[in-house]
Amino acid sequence: MTLPYDFYPAVLYAIDLISQGYTKTAACDESNINIATFSNYITNNRELQELLEEAEQRGADAMADALVSIDNHGLYGHTNPQMAKVISDNIKWVLSKRRPKDFGDRIEVNHNITADRAITDALLAGRRRAAIANEEDIIDVTPIVEDVSDELIMQEILEGV
Repeated sequence: MTLPYDFYPAVLYAIDLISQGYTKTAACDESNINIATFSNYITNNRELQELLEEAEQRGADAMADALVSIDNHGLYGHTNPQMAKVISDNIKWVLSKRRPKDFGDRIEVNHNITADRAITDALLAGRRRAAIANEEDIIDVTPIVEDVSDELIMQEILEGV
C-alpha cells in the first residue's frame, strides 16, 4: 500500500518564491512540483488562495524593486547593458499586464463639470451681492438684452458680473 504524497510544503515553497518575483512556472520548477498539482492545491484551499494573492502582489513589488538595481539583482540581474535593458523592458511589460492600475501605461483622467455647479456658484455670488446692497439701491427690473448669445450670458454669470 502506498500513501499519497503531500505536496503542501512544496506549494508553500512555490508561493514563497512567487512572492520573491518568480513566475508560477519557475516557482513550481524550483519546488519540484508541476503546475497542475500547484493549481489543484490552490483551488481546493481558500487559505492558499489568499496566500497566493498576497504573494503575487509582493512579487510584483519585488519585480519593480529589481528595476532599480537591475545590474546586481539576484534573480534578474545582468551586467551586460543590452541584456539588462531587455530584462527591464520585460519586467515593465509583465507588471503593466499584471497590475495595470499601478504599473500601466495608460493614464485615465476623469474630469466632470456640470452646469449645476456653475449655476449654484453664480446664485451664491448674487446672494452675497444682494446682502451687501441697500434696499434703496435695488431696482426690481430685469433689462432685456437683444442680440446676446447664451454663451455670453453664461460667461457673465460665471464671472460674477
